[in-house]
Amino acid sequence: MLRLALLSCAAAVHAQTPQFLPAILPGLQFPMANEVAWGDYDRDGDLDLFVVSAFGSRLLRNEGSGGFTDVTVGLPLLAPSQRTAVFVQADGDGWPDLLLTWTGQARLFRNLAGAGWQELPANLPAGLPTIHGVVAADVDGDGDEDLVCAGHILDGGVNQLLSNDGTGVFTRSLPFAGSAFQPLVADVDGDADLDVFFVRGMFGLFRNDGGGVFTDRSAAALPGGFTGATAMALGDVDANGTIDVFLGGNDSILLNDGSGTFALEVGAAPPGLGATQRTALADVDGDGYPDLVRGTANFGSPTLALNDGSGTFQYVSGRLPALAALAGQIQAADLDLDGDPDLLLTGLGVAPQVLWNGHRHLTVAVQPTLGGTLAYDVWSQPGYGSFGRVAMLAVGLFRLPSRVALPNLGWLELDLGGPTVLVAVGFPPASGPQRVAFPVPNMPGVVGLPLLAQAFVDLTPDPAATRLSALVATAIR
Repeated sequence: MLRLALLSCAAAVHAQTPQFLPAILPGLQFPMANEVAWGDYDRDGDLDLFVVSAFGSRLLRNEGSGGFTDVTVGLPLLAPSQRTAVFVQADGDGWPDLLLTWTGQARLFRNLAGAGWQELPANLPAGLPTIHGVVAADVDGDGDEDLVCAGHILDGGVNQLLSNDGTGVFTRSLPFAGSAFQPLVADVDGDADLDVFFVRGMFGLFRNDGGGVFTDRSAAALPGGFTGATAMALGDVDANGTIDVFLGGNDSILLNDGSGTFALEVGAAPPGLGATQRTALADVDGDGYPDLVRGTANFGSPTLALNDGSGTFQYVSGRLPALAALAGQIQAADLDLDGDPDLLLTGLGVAPQVLWNGHRHLTVAVQPTLGGTLAYDVWSQPGYGSFGRVAMLAVGLFRLPSRVALPNLGWLELDLGGPTVLVAVGFPPASGPQRVAFPVPNMPGVVGLPLLAQAFVDLTPDPAATRLSALVATAIR
């Protein structure tokens, strides 16, 4: 009865929004977060978040349907004024563990198969200097994750390496000269091992010999005059197969010649905006080229600049929603498993939030109530696609026992074998999201009935571009 009523009365209505949709993360209304670390701590296939906040950090479980649940209760009481966090495969059991740091303090927590956390105070060296930023990566090629740590001398920190013995016990060494706030790792010279950058406080590059022995290449491989850089992002901006650099503060693009030597590309970056704490290179528009998102600079708003494919960037301010100043950190990750990067925004002037990428996105626009309406908004390429496109919206009652990876499509979570309504949704060129509305029967017996939906988006004009949206869930009220 419900299936027939929904199917017969579906209608599409045009609506307009920016490309990104903001959503405040739960339990974090205070605008004092430092950064976000992510990892699949419960091994359910999506990225969970650890938000570092001055008023008490939070561990947020990704529910896979566009929402998060605060599960911090599983960790012991955490002190305020935390510096940083990182998920790390410390002991090789396949469950991401968690390193947390404060001024003059670092604590390692073992993941108990997603069911809790056990602190391992003996696994870290005693008396560690302050760690301001950290990356987990196998830099010595022995199959386990080590910790590349940045520390600034103003807080008694120093750049250092914590090498993992494979069981989650770390040994400290000092292969990196200088002090900084942020480390990054990438294979910049094409020799299949991870080299290390440091930025903020210094701008340095250390070449890895493959076994975790590092040579300082800062003077030989980097142009001078960039010690004032406040943020860094890595990506192949000119599509030649090598890792390039964007430097915030200096607002410069440094192109890699393939050997790990970098040169300034004059005029590639958009006009300078000044200091920013964290920036990202990520392909937000799905054209195959990494675009540039920057945290607040000079008390302005965060910005987005698109890559034209040659490594030259142009501002597209209208694709971001209105955002607060002092949101100094932007990171990019696919949080809803729909194949495009979403943005994570933190800083002193904004509550920590996700900016959902509207590409191939699905959301409940109107919650279903008895005798009312259920409506979904379906996105394709919001407001700028050159061709008309088609999506297929599926609404059903049952979820699969576990999500299924469909090659080149994404993750299927809706049980299409159960009662399901299918509705075709058309997108004219350069259109916004399309709203699909259904009447809800005025039948008390359907109160509480769960409704699940996914969409196959971009079925035309190029079927190879088809992707699944995330699953969204609601229930009749």
